[in-house]
Amino acid sequence: MKKVFKIIGILLILAALGLAYYNYLENFRAGADADDIYAKLHEQITMHTEAGKETELPQTENGAGTENTETDVLEEPATITLGEYEYMGEIEIPALSLKLPVISDWSYPKLKVAPCRYYGSIEGNDLILAAHNYDSHFGKLKNLELGEEINIVDITGQKYSYQISSIEILEDTQLSDLVKEGSWDMTLFTCTKGGKMRVVVRCRMKRS
Repeated sequence: MKKVFKIIGILLILAALGLAYYNYLENFRAGADADDIYAKLHEQITMHTEAGKETELPQTENGAGTENTETDVLEEPATITLGEYEYMGEIEIPALSLKLPVISDWSYPKLKVAPCRYYGSIEGNDLILAAHNYDSHFGKLKNLELGEEINIVDITGQKYSYQISSIEILEDTQLSDLVKEGSWDMTLFTCTKGGKMRVVVRCRMKRS
């Protein structure tokens, strides 16, 4: 009997190690893919900025509405198309040493690629961005502190700076609380490692 328990214990340890290795590979892949896309996107944004031209870009379709009825009223941003997805700009989180592309709408497959616009817009002061909890995406949001800066750069090169004003933990049943009109200029969120809770970072735009 002891031998059986020992074998079961070894199998459980091997399974745990296998899962940990899989998660590591997923995180590494997600980070590498996002870095590659960011480099290409940043190059195009820089080209547009240096050229000083107003480039007319195609508008995205409202893909998010198929996943969440609250996003049906999204105001579509101008985008740059890279591969199969359209990107509205970049997000920079200096405290986490993160620079990531931002997809213009969201779906679960897109979340595996990069942070996505879940709701709202920069102009509407109600932008909400969602991302996977990979460490290379939004997995370290919980480590941020009040007052720290987060920047959004749109495809024209225009930079918008925000300051963290609140960090919340919400149940997965409280997602409707993410959208509170007039409350925050930008919100970032991701799920916790267990997937039962949401880490939510609320920001105010820094205005000179």
